[in-house]
Amino acid sequence: MSDPRVGPWLFTTVTAMLAGFAALVLSGSLPVVGVAVIVATVAATAVGRSELPSPARMSDRRAAGAAALFAVVLGAGFLGGEPTTGLLVGMGLYLTVWLLGVGSR
Repeated sequence: MSDPRVGPWLFTTVTAMLAGFAALVLSGSLPVVGVAVIVATVAATAVGRSELPSPARMSDRRAAGAAALFAVVLGAGFLGGEPTTGLLVGMGLYLTVWLLGVGSR
């Protein structure tokens, strides 16, 4: 496996987006959203740098494909007026790509 660089970036980005979305839904307060995004980013960065199994450990090629798939699904959700659905389906596909990669080793 190549030294992952795209994987940690994608993992951190997706984690921060989901934390921000969850905080927005649960609290509706922008300061709470900001804190949630910062905490999630720090946590995802720590996990990405550790040896723990996580989506951050994906190879560059697989992570780039997952990022493209996630962007397409998220964009389709926004264009269809369902950004929440796009985000959740995109996250599901992202995790599926990771699990398929783990299972193929």
